[in-house]
Amino acid sequence: MKKTLLVLGLIAFTGASFAQKKNRTSAILALKNGYIFKAKGYIDKAIAHEDTKEDAKTWFYYAQIYTSVMMDSKDDKLTEFKEGAIDNALTGLKNAVKFDKKGDYKKDVEQVVAPMYAMALNQGIKFYQDREYEKALESFEGSQELASIINKVDSVGIYNSAISAKALGKTDEAIKNYERTAEIGYAGSDPYYNLISLYSRTKNSEAAEKIIEKARAKFPTDANILLEKTRYYIELGQSEKAESDLVEVINNDPKNTSLRHALGVVYEQIGKPDKAVEAYKAALEIDPAHKNSTKNLGLVYNSMAAKINEEMNNTPLNETEKYDKLKAERDGLLNTGLPYLEKSYGEDQDPNLKRVLNSVYRVLKMNDKIIK
Repeated sequence: MKKTLLVLGLIAFTGASFAQKKNRTSAILALKNGYIFKAKGYIDKAIAHEDTKEDAKTWFYYAQIYTSVMMDSKDDKLTEFKEGAIDNALTGLKNAVKFDKKGDYKKDVEQVVAPMYAMALNQGIKFYQDREYEKALESFEGSQELASIINKVDSVGIYNSAISAKALGKTDEAIKNYERTAEIGYAGSDPYYNLISLYSRTKNSEAAEKIIEKARAKFPTDANILLEKTRYYIELGQSEKAESDLVEVINNDPKNTSLRHALGVVYEQIGKPDKAVEAYKAALEIDPAHKNSTKNLGLVYNSMAAKINEEMNNTPLNETEKYDKLKAERDGLLNTGLPYLEKSYGEDQDPNLKRVLNSVYRVLKMNDKIIK
């Protein structure tokens, strides 16, 4: 009697196992014949059962079927399952890899993942170009996840996740992805440049200093990094350090207009306007069309004139000779800076420049030139 019960129990167990494998087989056949809804029903049963829930083949076809659910546009019965289909497909692929102890499905998984990865990446790029940064970030995160399934590093997705997160103002997420981009050596100096900026913005001076040191060692003459580092030191009130670093680099790259302009900004910050004038003029000698140097040169002359004007206001009325000398000096500076201000305003119509220009016109008695 006991033997009979044991045999019956074994038959029942074998039958249950066979039923679940039959569900998987039915799912595969339904998929191949285009019956996606039926395939979904069979495969959902197969992945829920003890006998097949840790089987690579079951999960591989689960991914295939849910990819088809996502792509199918004809069967209305699938509509309610589309929203979570991509997540289910990813789960299927991950588990197919996880339970594939012998590597039987490695190539099959790669063949499925490759077009999905390319689609996610291209979608992300399109969303970013259309300034739909939230969707772009989601797509690039998806491309990273797909790459990880087949143990690949998605350098493009990581970098694009960083720039999308930055565009959204998601600073922590941008930092995480830029750090990863720098770590894998992708996109040259750009991740370092952005990390200096982001760490500066978050007042994380320790992290900023570390990334600056790494950037200096890896890209010692990169203009963008040097400019961002300069801005960082100026914000910290360490303009002298910014000056010395820039002078050293300019000696190695004397024709770099951006560096010359940056040096002019530093000289203004540390109260050396004469040196700022020299730096801006040097930049314009290299590139006469450099807009920022043109504008800043006009403004620095105006600032120098404003200081002399203060001295004039503090001069006693009986010191006529001193007053007249100061006035001539002030007007000389204003006249020298005026062409640069006019050129800059003519190019950009900046309302702040308009205000400065009108002030200069009034002081120099050029009322006919006042901009309405």
